[in-house]
Amino acid sequence: QSCDPGYAQLGLLLGAEPLAEQAVLFGFDSVPPLDLPTGYVQASQYPTAEDMSQGCNPTSPQCVGIPGQAYSAFGQQNVFATALENALVAAGIANGGAIMVPHLLEKITNTQGQVVENYQPKVWRQATSPQAAAQVIPLMEAVATSGTAGGVGFPSSLDVAVKTGTAQVGTPVTSN
Repeated sequence: QSCDPGYAQLGLLLGAEPLAEQAVLFGFDSVPPLDLPTGYVQASQYPTAEDMSQGCNPTSPQCVGIPGQAYSAFGQQNVFATALENALVAAGIANGGAIMVPHLLEKITNTQGQVVENYQPKVWRQATSPQAAAQVIPLMEAVATSGTAGGVGFPSSLDVAVKTGTAQVGTPVTSN
């Protein structure tokens, strides 16, 4: 059911340095330039190659005997991703590897409702080549048609590409 073992094996084959470099290309360890005041947007975090090479905490049942690099390859270990980061990664793949500057603003109007300025889309990062992104897209489409999201009701008239799953979630907030 899970693609985690495949990503773990791929991560071990690629190595810690390329994994960390690719994460940075996708925007990890940088605050996305969303048009909100400072402090409202957080950076996602990906471990450095050095951190991954140190392996897992040997007291953790999840990590016994498995290097941290394998877990980092599928988003566990010391990987922390925001919803915005996940959306930027998926959109970047759909956009031929180009991650656009995220924004909320569409246009600026004056008091008479006339458009003073329209937002102009800009590339923030080129995370992959168009060829690499094109290889990932059919895999993400297959998740929606015959994979773990195959039975959730996506309309057949739409081209849908997804990545399902949650590697880890935060601690639930409780109230007293």
